[in-house]
Amino acid sequence: MVIDKKTIDFYNSKAPEYSSWSSAHKKNLQLDFFLKNIPKSGEILDFGCGTGWSSMYFASEGYYVTALDASKGMLEQIPKNDKIKLLCCDFMGIKHQAFFNGVWASFSLQHTPKSNFPIIINLLRNSMKDGATLYIGIHEGSKVVRDKLDRFYCYYQEEEVLNITKKYGFKLNKITRESSKGYDGSKINIMHLFFKFNSN
Repeated sequence: MVIDKKTIDFYNSKAPEYSSWSSAHKKNLQLDFFLKNIPKSGEILDFGCGTGWSSMYFASEGYYVTALDASKGMLEQIPKNDKIKLLCCDFMGIKHQAFFNGVWASFSLQHTPKSNFPIIINLLRNSMKDGATLYIGIHEGSKVVRDKLDRFYCYYQEEEVLNITKKYGFKLNKITRESSKGYDGSKINIMHLFFKFNSN
């Protein structure tokens, strides 16, 4: 298990409340920029999908989505949709090969220990078609902490993410930053990073 148990227990127990909060904090600018780089009716992996607001948005735009999360409670909040396939497993459970046109990892990778980050990026690379787009939303910094709700977090510097993703064939396309507020009320700095995968 590469996702912290206390973190998953929190999401399982608070899924309905978190669903309402996360739906109100959608990142439409990032969603639309991401989709500009995905072919119509393409396959998208929503990696750490939570309560699925991004999955539902992708499906509404005509894309096919694999919504992956380790929290069964979170997945249960996602309405049934013929374009959305639910997959309950941790981050090491992705077994697809050259399948996805895009991977959307929105504030999910920060819940796994840093030692697992390169392994997961490699698994994602293997799951993606050549020319596919990867989005990573992540907290910026250098801390490894538990928040006020006992969720596990690893913060990342830009250079850390770029060094690892470059090693596995990802080229940075765009990065933006903003200040935000977490579910526990804490102030955070976040990064939105968009990559293009090239196998050559």
